[in-house]
Amino acid sequence: MKKIALYAFSLAALSACSKNDDKPQPTPEQDKQSLEVQVYNTLTWSVDKPAGSPATNATVKLFKTKAAFNSSTAAYTQTTDANGKASFASIDTGQYFIVATSTDGNNLLGAKQVNGVYVGYIADSLYQTTAEIASSPVNKYAAPGNFRLEDLNGDGMISGDDVTELPAQSIHIAAKSSNTKRILIGKVDNRPIGFTSKTQVAAALQSSVTSLNNFHEVQVTLDAVYTDDAACGSMGPDWCSIDAYTGMTAANSTALLLWKNGYQIISQLNQVINYTNAVSDMQAAEKELAIAQAKGVKAYVYFQLMSYFGNVPMQNDLALPTNVNRPATDDLRTYIDTMLTAAASKLGSNTDIISAVACKAIQAKLALQAEDFVNAKAYSSAVIANTAYMLVDTPLIFTQTGNKELLWNTSNTLTSSWVKSVFTRGTFLPELRLTEMYLINAEANLHVGTMSDAVTSLNKVRQREKLAALANTISADNFRAELMTAWKRNMRTEGNRLPSLKRWDMDVQVLTPLGYDKHHDLLPIPISILETYPNLYQNVGY
Repeated sequence: MKKIALYAFSLAALSACSKNDDKPQPTPEQDKQSLEVQVYNTLTWSVDKPAGSPATNATVKLFKTKAAFNSSTAAYTQTTDANGKASFASIDTGQYFIVATSTDGNNLLGAKQVNGVYVGYIADSLYQTTAEIASSPVNKYAAPGNFRLEDLNGDGMISGDDVTELPAQSIHIAAKSSNTKRILIGKVDNRPIGFTSKTQVAAALQSSVTSLNNFHEVQVTLDAVYTDDAACGSMGPDWCSIDAYTGMTAANSTALLLWKNGYQIISQLNQVINYTNAVSDMQAAEKELAIAQAKGVKAYVYFQLMSYFGNVPMQNDLALPTNVNRPATDDLRTYIDTMLTAAASKLGSNTDIISAVACKAIQAKLALQAEDFVNAKAYSSAVIANTAYMLVDTPLIFTQTGNKELLWNTSNTLTSSWVKSVFTRGTFLPELRLTEMYLINAEANLHVGTMSDAVTSLNKVRQREKLAALANTISADNFRAELMTAWKRNMRTEGNRLPSLKRWDMDVQVLTPLGYDKHHDLLPIPISILETYPNLYQNVGY
């Protein structure tokens, strides 16, 4: 019996050994592969939160192949904790495609299914500043806090040609490794459709003014180098090719920069115009003021874009629709003028963003450009009659902040090296000042036949220059010559030389020796814009 029992015990032991040999041995804890995925919600982006906030309760799935993703077959699934972290303590080696989703968004940007396969954009970073946007591929959703979508085909613009098979983010897990991965979730356009407080409205307006400074400096520098106001000097080959007109093509980066910056500001302002009325903690008067300020600034941007590109498309939402058309020039002028009239009627004496006087000054410029001399006279006369403003000594205009010559000045410093190269008359450069209103008034009076009023206005500027007064008996031709030289002397490198030469039919005569051709009176519509918006058409000659 003892032998039988011993045999049975030995057989059982042998059997147990055989089974253990066939079974995978437990992996020591230190030999396991782990992954920690840190997820950020980009919809909460701010300057002090460059990736947004940690995304809690987000679902993170790991797929071994893209085919597995398309069939919704995840290898592992976890949920992020209060710190936005999803921890996978023990996973197999190999490559994994990562998908993170929550009620706020996901990392499947622009995802759509094509022939059973999901495609979308690649992005793993956000725009932080408008300057960063200016140097990036064209993207109609470009805004601080939005995703920097990758330009996969390298054509300088983000379009449907830049999508690829999803998921876009992946990680390789090596044996016995501890791994971390950052994932950003959100939407293709993270900008909130509306506002939740008047603080957000004020921030949006201030952001648009900050962006306007860059736009203004690009416009002024381009106008100066493009005309006889300034030479490119040591600014580099890009600017010198513009100076010689050889580089002004549909692929020109500076023309694209002016266009992009302008429409970026318009998008910001449209948000204020369209959604401020829904803000609960603002009084009716506060809402009216914010919307008026946005309309005034938007009208100014449109005036400048029209001055250099012609009849640019009108945008009333956060982005231009892809089927947008170029309007008739008169329709665009009416669009701008209507915004300015509406803005001026609500601004009153408030000058925080833009004033009613500044709106009337833009209307004077708009009317003069349209050769509507009656209205150019009326608007410029209204500005001149405002006793809050007066001509000051020339050295003070661009060095003394808050001086009475300034009708609109959004920055007390020059920021870009470009504008510093061409504007050397002071430490800041206003958008609008009173001298220009006197010159507009003189020119408008000349054309409507009130010569004495024309002489009076021009003599006010000449008096400041310590030049002899012109007599009322001066001929119209001689007065016109004096007026044109006064524009050149007083408004040099302030961003109005090309529009003035065109208005006087002097652009060919003055600029042809520099390489100018008549088709250069408008900048080319950037080729990347034409590709994005196929209903737009190119300006003649490009």
